[in-house]
Amino acid sequence: MNIIPLVVSLFALINQGGDPFGPSPDDHSPQSKPKIHTVQLGGPQHGPSDEEKEKSRLRLGITVDQQNRIEALFKATGQQMHDLYTKLHEKRNELRTNVYGQYSFDNRQVKAAQSEILAINKQILEVQADTEVKLRKILNRQQFDRLQQMLKESFEKRRNERGARGPGGRPPRPGGP
Repeated sequence: MNIIPLVVSLFALINQGGDPFGPSPDDHSPQSKPKIHTVQLGGPQHGPSDEEKEKSRLRLGITVDQQNRIEALFKATGQQMHDLYTKLHEKRNELRTNVYGQYSFDNRQVKAAQSEILAINKQILEVQADTEVKLRKILNRQQFDRLQQMLKESFEKRRNERGARGPGGRPPRPGGP
């Protein structure tokens, strides 16, 4: 899965019917590529136009201040998540290469690597939960419900666009699943 999209991308994706959560981990089809530029952490800023952000803001019924607070929240969270996912990727690669890549390996190394990976996953879940709490302090119940409905519609649209495609965005095999 891609790094968690920042709210500016979320707004634009909802407007354009994209999937705010990115493609599924096993979806490598051309249709799985994001339809817009997302904010690149540590690089040039790309994203929706001011017009797209305003359209999304109005659709959600949030104020400019709320939008700014959400963008700041997701920018900070996005950097944390980027760092954690980078670390997670590195640890999984180390396990795959340095341990499982050898015919003989030490089970203690496996357990140590698994513990590190689990700790990073726990941190990711904690950041996500913390972000959800903070988001609910910015949005009122109606705005939150509208956001959830927009995300649901976006997800359904994306799923329907894939239609008869099988796992990983590939067409289903003839004669079976």
